[in-house]
Amino acid sequence: MRWIEMNTFSDIIYRTHPSNFPEFNAQIWDNEVIANFFKKFSDIWISLAIYRKELMEEVRALGTPVVRSLMLEFEDMSL
Repeated sequence: MRWIEMNTFSDIIYRTHPSNFPEFNAQIWDNEVIANFFKKFSDIWISLAIYRKELMEEVRALGTPVVRSLMLEFEDMSL
């Protein structure tokens, strides 16, 4: 479930990680709790579509990464 949360806010492509051995790892379809959790975060990911598009346009125009450190976003931060 932590991977679902992380991918919601950090990846351009929302994906699960079933691995080479899905029978040994929890999957989104294993039970209703995980399925509902996945749906909740899928809905959040979908709601961020315009924001992700703007970030991808910045990548094309400026070369800045989509996922970036706070120091890139707030250059005037003092340590």
